[in-house]
Amino acid sequence: MNVYFESLEKQGILLTEAQKNWYTKKAEVLGENIKKEYPSTPDEAFEVNVDGLYYARYVSIARSQKRICNIPWDRQLRVHTAWDLGFSDANTIIFFQISGREIHIVDYLESSGYSMADYIKIVKSKDYIYGTHLAPHDLKNHEYSTGRTRYETAQSLGITFDLVPDLSIVDGIDAVKTIFPRLWFHNSEDCLKLIGHLESYTQKWDRSLGQWSGRPSHDDHSHCADSLRYLVVGLDACLAEGQSMTDAQAEALYRQYVRR
Repeated sequence: MNVYFESLEKQGILLTEAQKNWYTKKAEVLGENIKKEYPSTPDEAFEVNVDGLYYARYVSIARSQKRICNIPWDRQLRVHTAWDLGFSDANTIIFFQISGREIHIVDYLESSGYSMADYIKIVKSKDYIYGTHLAPHDLKNHEYSTGRTRYETAQSLGITFDLVPDLSIVDGIDAVKTIFPRLWFHNSEDCLKLIGHLESYTQKWDRSLGQWSGRPSHDDHSHCADSLRYLVVGLDACLAEGQSMTDAQAEALYRQYVRR
């Protein structure tokens, strides 16, 4: 902190000892976000720290390449879904299509407090022709209240999930980063909400060490990020259904991020 305070003094900003102590305490809590929350200079107010953010840089590149644009769903292609199903938290569903070598995210749904039947009803109410529905492998865990799995419940309601490979979260995040240059986003209100979550998906800050922990935070943004991770890790199942990519392209894409 002393180096930081000295840099402020060189800019003509002099702080009292009480102010320095206050700032130091705030920095212990906020970590790398301290400049964003309490900027000392006008330039700091506009600094965007991406060190602890997983996908912010990738979203920024997508914007610069105009991959966030008007891409409504193509009626000639199947729509696939990737689900993150919490119990009491938010539930998120990403709707996407595979067009050539691009992955188009055309719709997004998030909510909480609804049953599996409610979500399936909403999904079925859309005009899409569906392909593969992706979900995490723990969907086959039995629920104590019913004795059934959510996989079985969904199947009885007309949706059969493809369970994605049980890849670690860290490997899954690396997979998303690998595939991100292929992602295009429809600029609807719902999809822009998804993009906001992805930009804010962050690591936990380790206060004791004063550094990023390398572990993702579990918050309002993580559910959406989990859905995207399932989309990428489960992509092979969607490609197997005769989409625009050839089998050779699908295999090459898969090998980019799955450790065999």
